Amino acid sequence: MQNLKAFKSQNEEWHQEHAEWTKETLHWQQQTRHLVAILYQLERALPEHSLTLTRHVAVVKEHQRLVEEYESELDEECKPKYPGSHSEDELGKMHLSLCKMHDKTEQDHKRLSADYAKSLAEFRALAQKLLD
Repeated sequence: MQNLKAFKSQNEEWHQEHAEWTKETLHWQQQTRHLVAILYQLERALPEHSLTLTRHVAVVKEHQRLVEEYESELDEECKPKYPGSHSEDELGKMHLSLCKMHDKTEQDHKRLSADYAKSLAEFRALAQKLLD
């Protein structure tokens, strides 16, 4: 009879241990899902920002190319090298067009700068969550 009580007692201990193990493994699974979600957010954040940055760099480079082209048109010494030199009216139109493009690029840059600061802060916060 005493063996039966010992068996039941040990069986009850096993149930308690199993309950603790189950609770602990559920917690691990929850933590794993949480980390996977954070990693997903990090993965998603990088390409979106990288694509925007790549596009902006291309716009800035194109603007720079156009400014240099325009600048060569303004240089009296370069005019003979370029037989298709523009008249003063055409240069005025080019100048106005470049002014508008510059203003737009500047606005885009300011917006991107603000977005970049915000995105970087969010990215760092997500990375910190991952480390915590």
